[in-house]
Amino acid sequence: MKEIVIRESKAEDLPFISELWLQASLAAHHFVAADYWITNKRAMEETYLPNSEVYVVVKMNTICGFVALVGNHLASIFVATEQQGNGIGSILLNHVKNL
Repeated sequence: MKEIVIRESKAEDLPFISELWLQASLAAHHFVAADYWITNKRAMEETYLPNSEVYVVVKMNTICGFVALVGNHLASIFVATEQQGNGIGSILLNHVKNL
């Protein structure tokens, strides 16, 4: 894979991470009304993500996936829809297994 960096998220990543979450959730959960995900985006930005330990995968200066931990538990893993199937999820899982 081209230059990939895994790092802890920064405050300035939050808008990108929450948008990635929204787009991936909309794509994966077509059976849930889109309004549900759109309405909950704010809670992701203000409550959920700030209270989690979040790591991002950056590929070519673009965040293409993230994993969130709460304590020692994997709370969520999301990969940008256009990056799915490229091993990003495996990279994230292997990273948190090694922590």
